[in-house]
Amino acid sequence: MKRKPDPPLTDEQIDALAIAEADDDAAWEKPIHVCRKKPARSSLSRSRSYVEMGEFWDEHDLGDFWDQTEEVEFEVDIQQVEGS
Repeated sequence: MKRKPDPPLTDEQIDALAIAEADDDAAWEKPIHVCRKKPARSSLSRSRSYVEMGEFWDEHDLGDFWDQTEEVEFEVDIQQVEGS
């Protein structure tokens, strides 16, 4: 005799299962850590640190590098921090 298929799960049941599995450390694989062999360099200043980048831009003008830049789009979500 054929078994009736289980009824489809509701959104709430799916959410509950996903949360239960996410909270179960045994459900996750061992993390993989990736390290860069060399520190990344800034594309224009070729700096390897924020300090070097700041020193570079203290002595240079973006106008001198404008032809090496590219247009980007991004959104900024500014939220007020309590107490400021």
